[in-house]
Amino acid sequence: MDLCYKLKDKLNIPIVFLTAYSDQEILDRISKVVYDGYLLKPFTVESLKSSIYLALEKPHRSANSKPLPPY
Repeated sequence: MDLCYKLKDKLNIPIVFLTAYSDQEILDRISKVVYDGYLLKPFTVESLKSSIYLALEKPHRSANSKPLPPY
């Protein structure tokens, strides 16, 4: 987790957490860093690809985004 803090702070690169843990302590630790995705093991290749794609596209969306219409 410390490395994630440093990478996000210094390089502003997307962070996608991949973990087998979903207990409250882990979620609390993760919530303290700005992250771009979170996947629980076991995961599918499709969910991994989607998370990576969205994390990489996030900076583009932020600059050109419009609010989504309500459902």
